Amino acid sequence: MEPIALAIIILLLLALVCLVMYFSYLQQNSKLDEINARLSKLQPYPSRRRDSKIIRQQRAASGDHMMLLEAALQNSQREDLTPEELQAIDAARDTFKVCADELKNDGEWMGVPFDLEWFELLERLPIVKRLYRASEFSVMGESTLVEEVPIAIANQKKPD
Repeated sequence: MEPIALAIIILLLLALVCLVMYFSYLQQNSKLDEINARLSKLQPYPSRRRDSKIIRQQRAASGDHMMLLEAALQNSQREDLTPEELQAIDAARDTFKVCADELKNDGEWMGVPFDLEWFELLERLPIVKRLYRASEFSVMGESTLVEEVPIAIANQKKPD
């Protein structure tokens, strides 16, 4: 046998071995993808926790807005809150509650004086607290009156 024919046969055998290895790799890779898909259906990836520093920064920014509102109310001597200010207070309350819940769930809650609940912040803002509660009570009072009128009429005894 000639050396050229022998070299061609060896190259063909090597090419065949490489081809078999390549298709074996593709088959194993597809099986691995199927297994990963099944596992991800069984156990979804856990949600990523936010860093406690970021949570505290978000809460601090919300608290700063409330401090600025307190200062503005103190300087203007107003006795009521605008609808925009009420919305800002509600947004700050929601932010404070979400941040406190996240810190507590993550085990990062340090408590007073480092971490404040919403009511603890509100205690430090007496003007905002007074005006916010007054506006909430006025809204509750109006809705209570509307709800009580039909009940009072229904509860009245009819004369015989």
